[in-house]
Amino acid sequence: MSFRTQLRSRVFCLAAIAIPFTLFVRADGRCQSILPGPGDSVPAPMIPQPLQVFSQVPLSTPPFGYLRTAQCDDSGTMFFAASTPPRTGVTYLSLSADGQRQTVYPMPKYVDENPWNTLFSVPPDGKLQVLFVLPGQQPPRWISFDKDGKITRVVTLSAPSDIDVRSFAATSDGSLLLLGFYPLTKAHGKDEGNTYTAIFNRNGDLVTRLTPEDAGIQPNGQFAGSPEEPAAVEGDQFFSISSSGKSLEVIATDGSVVRRLPLPAVRPGDQLVGLNISGNLALMTYMNFKATPRSSYLLLNAATGEPYRFFLPPAAVQGSLTCFDSSRGFTFLSGGNGHLSLIQSALP
Repeated sequence: MSFRTQLRSRVFCLAAIAIPFTLFVRADGRCQSILPGPGDSVPAPMIPQPLQVFSQVPLSTPPFGYLRTAQCDDSGTMFFAASTPPRTGVTYLSLSADGQRQTVYPMPKYVDENPWNTLFSVPPDGKLQVLFVLPGQQPPRWISFDKDGKITRVVTLSAPSDIDVRSFAATSDGSLLLLGFYPLTKAHGKDEGNTYTAIFNRNGDLVTRLTPEDAGIQPNGQFAGSPEEPAAVEGDQFFSISSSGKSLEVIATDGSVVRRLPLPAVRPGDQLVGLNISGNLALMTYMNFKATPRSSYLLLNAATGEPYRFFLPPAAVQGSLTCFDSSRGFTFLSGGNGHLSLIQSALP
């Protein structure tokens, strides 16, 4: 399975959930998730709690669709890989927390010519990081921007050129966590189908490769664990979901694993599509096409892994989560009748 094939399949799936003006989401509070209770040896049921609307602000920005999961920085600025029909390309843009300021990030020509071969990461200070990948042709290129949308540097990673990249996270001061796997080709020998997890410095040099998990892709070409491996940055640490989908891993920039937190079970059919870290809280976003509402959000203590609460989106939201902050709460970009609005929900 090539990166292009894999990325297109993931983009198609996420595009269906991320276009804010084509979704209808309601919260009926009927579904349950089995989460471990403090001191319990047997998992106890936790009823998901629908969030309440704290404020709603109409935007003058025309409705747009976006691919993959939106991200945000510490100021609440939201970042999107926008793609609105009939356009076939991808436009990276940011929207301020109040929705009044927009920044478009111009890409190099080789990115514009291969728009689907990109992933992005947003560190806390809001300096956009983009990874350009042409598997089998060249190693990934790491493109960094300043807060005004200008390219500050382009670095080629010293990674195998045929690694299929699933996700990455990058700090603004020059460390990058790359998550991927070796394609199913005999040329890779015992590494065939195994995960590839590595840390690179600001010059693109390999710092260390982490020990691969017993999860990756199976002989049938399907992933053994979660279809996504979301990753995020907080301070000088990376946070990522393991390939098996069973743990939240905290990794230092030198590649050492600081802690590995087991994840509780969620609704049957839930798939991880997003990860937000804010302070000592970790928020995981799930998508479930067999449940109503489709989206749900699991909030954990990022230091201990203890579940805090399990949330559903407000009934008024016709869109998706774009930002989570431990002090400001949840921000949703919602659409309807050809207009966009920002919906805020405070953390209960």
